[in-house]
Amino acid sequence: METRLSPDAVVPRHQDWLRWELILLGLGALGNPLHESGHWMVWTLRGIPATMTFGQTRPLLDSGPGDFLVNAGGPFVNLALAWIGVYLQYRSIPLLAQLGTGLTLVMAYGRLLVYLTVVLFGMSISRQDEGRMAHYLGWPMWSWVWVLGGLFLLTLVLTWRRTAGPAWQRGSISWRTGGLWSGCRVRSPGARHPSLRCQGTVVKPMPYDFSAARRLIESLPKELRDHTQGVSTLCRHLARRYGYDEDKAAFVGLVHDVARFMPPRDLMAKAQSLGIEVGLVEKAVPVLLHAPVGADLLESDWGVTDPEILEAVACHTTGREGMTLLDKILFVADKLEDGKTEYYPGLERARGLAEKDLDLALLELFDWQVRRLLERNALLHPRTIAARNDLLLKRGLAAASL
Repeated sequence: METRLSPDAVVPRHQDWLRWELILLGLGALGNPLHESGHWMVWTLRGIPATMTFGQTRPLLDSGPGDFLVNAGGPFVNLALAWIGVYLQYRSIPLLAQLGTGLTLVMAYGRLLVYLTVVLFGMSISRQDEGRMAHYLGWPMWSWVWVLGGLFLLTLVLTWRRTAGPAWQRGSISWRTGGLWSGCRVRSPGARHPSLRCQGTVVKPMPYDFSAARRLIESLPKELRDHTQGVSTLCRHLARRYGYDEDKAAFVGLVHDVARFMPPRDLMAKAQSLGIEVGLVEKAVPVLLHAPVGADLLESDWGVTDPEILEAVACHTTGREGMTLLDKILFVADKLEDGKTEYYPGLERARGLAEKDLDLALLELFDWQVRRLLERNALLHPRTIAARNDLLLKRGLAAASL
C-alpha cells in the first residue's frame, strides 16, 4: 500500500531527532565519568580518598593498583547501567524507553570499544581493568573480557531487537521502543486528525508493531487486557470476512482502549488540555472521552499517525456520521467480543448479523444501545444518533417520519 503526499504535507519529526540526539550526547559525555565513578566509589567505601578525572581515578594515598573490587568497580558500573537501560526499554513510557536505549548503547559500546582497541592495536590487556581483575583471581588474562563482553553484547542484541526495523530502511529514526506505528506526520489544518489526501511524494506506511502494542496493554488491568485481546481477535476475523487489512484491524483492536483506565477527572482534564470538544454528554459521562483521548495519546506518545486508525479509535464508543469500514469493524468488535456478549444479554442477533452484513449488525447495535440507555433514563450521545440516521439513509432503511 502506498500513500501519496505532497512534499509540504510531510512534517519532519524534528522533535524525535532532537530528543534522541540530546539523550545520546548527554549519556555519551557522562559515559566515561560514570565508569570512573565505579572505581571512585570502591576507594571511598574503603575509606581511602581518591580523585576522579574524566578518564582516570587515583587514590590520594599510596595504595598501589588496588585489588579485584577496585578494578571491577568501573566495568561493573558499565554493565549495571547497560542492563538498567534494557529494563527501561521494556517500560510502556516512550521517553524512558528512549533513555534506556541510549543508556545501553553508550555503556555497552563504551566498554566494548576498549576491548576492540586492545585487540586491534596489540595492547596489553593486563593494563586494563579486566586484566587486573583476572590477575587478582588467578584466572586466565582474557577471561573477564569474554565474560563481560558476552554480557554487553547480549544487552546490545536485546536493544537492537527492540529498535531496529523497517523504519531504518527509510533513512529515518523511529525508535520501536517509543512508537507503535512508523508512519509520517501530516499537516492538515481543520482536521481533528491528519488527512492523507495529497499528491506527490511516495511514503510507504510501516508495518504495525504488535510487540509494542502488547507492551502497551500490559500496563492495563487484566480485565481490560482480556477485552482488548478479544476485540483484536474479532477485528481480524471481521477484516478477513469483509476484505480489509487484517493486521491493521487487529492492531487497532489491541490499542483502542489505551485511555480506558484513566479516572473520569483525569480524562476531563486531558481532553480539555488537548482541545477535544467536551459537550454536555461528556461532562455528565466523562468515560466517553477515553476514545478521543486515547486517539490523541496514540498519536502524541506512541507515534501512531495513520488517520484511519486514529479516527476509528476516536469514535469507537459513540460512532459517527460517515463511518469507514475500519470504524465499523472496531465498533462492532468492541461490542461483540466474547467478554461483552457474556456480560450483556441481547446481543446474539447482532453477532449473527455481523457474519452476513456489517451495516445491519451496526444498526442492530445502535438500536440495542439506544434501547438500553432509554430504559435507564441515560443520556444519548448526538454522534450515536447521527451515525444511526446516516446509516439508515445510506442503506435506504429509514422509515417515513411521523
